[in-house]
Amino acid sequence: MKSGTSMILQGALALCLVLSIVFSIQFIMLTREARTLSSQVAMANMYQNTIRSLAVDCLQYGTKNPAILPMLKTFNLELKQGPQ
Repeated sequence: MKSGTSMILQGALALCLVLSIVFSIQFIMLTREARTLSSQVAMANMYQNTIRSLAVDCLQYGTKNPAILPMLKTFNLELKQGPQ
C-alpha cells in the first residue's frame, strides 16, 4: 500500500497536469481571438484613414470649386479660416 504523502504528491501532480492542459487550451483560444481582433482593428484603421483622406481631398476641392461647400456642410466638413 502506498504511503499518504505519496498519494498527496500524485494528486498534486495530477492537478498540475490538468491545470496546465486547461491553461494551454485557454492560451491558444485567446491568442487566436487576439489575432482576429488585431486584423479587424487594422481594417478599421485603414477604413478611417481612407475616409479622412477623402474628406481632406473634398475640402481641398472646395477651395477651387465652392459649389461643393453646401454638400460638405451636411457632413460637418468646413474649411477652417486661418487668422486674418
